[in-house]
Amino acid sequence: MQVYALSGLINFVSAFSMAIFVYRKKPNLKKYIYLNLSVAAWGLSYFLWQISSSAFWAGLFIKFVVASIIISPIIFLLFCYEFAEVNRYKYIFIFDIVMCFSLLSINTFTNLIVSRLDSILLFEYWPMAGPLLPLYFVYFIINLGLGYLVLLKKSARKKRSNWILAATVIGYLGAATNFFLWYGIKIPPIGNISATIYVFIMAYSIMRHRVLEVSFALSNIFSRILTVSFLAVIYWFISTSLNYYDFFKTPYIPSPK
Repeated sequence: MQVYALSGLINFVSAFSMAIFVYRKKPNLKKYIYLNLSVAAWGLSYFLWQISSSAFWAGLFIKFVVASIIISPIIFLLFCYEFAEVNRYKYIFIFDIVMCFSLLSINTFTNLIVSRLDSILLFEYWPMAGPLLPLYFVYFIINLGLGYLVLLKKSARKKRSNWILAATVIGYLGAATNFFLWYGIKIPPIGNISATIYVFIMAYSIMRHRVLEVSFALSNIFSRILTVSFLAVIYWFISTSLNYYDFFKTPYIPSPK
């Protein structure tokens, strides 16, 4: 569906642009740059999946979508270590590496994470959950929880940590709306655009608190851009909700096999 393809493209552009901006200003913030690049990879793969005209290409790009969300949790935890300026825990890191490569291998060579593509709501090629998808959820929750713990307990920059927590909660909860359809629950992924909200809130925190040593004038300009972007996202939620209102009253008719 084109409106969701657009959301993926917007997420890609915002995250990739932020990665390039940070790289030019503070190339030493490697984990933060990688985190934005993982979001950008997800957004681009999502866009290409949504515009795919055949099951082959849709299935291929779904593999890339899943690969990007597998890589993201470990990068987020490493970013939290870097931000809080604490050393990573050796055994947790080993666990993450093993889990990450195991999930990537399962995603690449089997149908145990994505079992098949099916037609649901207005989507022609949507992934259905495989039996090992819950393993990914466990891996994700462990990394997210540890990252939050590091930010809350170890970081001396509490105010900035709160901004990061708010950004990731919005971003991850919004992205999680994609998984309803994986289990056949007919709730559209209206939170998909939240990745862009995440990027802008993180960027605002960086600008506002001078992590990248940008000028006050540039910070004010970015604040206005953030406001406009937030209003645009509100419009997105309203328009997509209205778009689906009539559809929910129509029985689902599966595509012919």
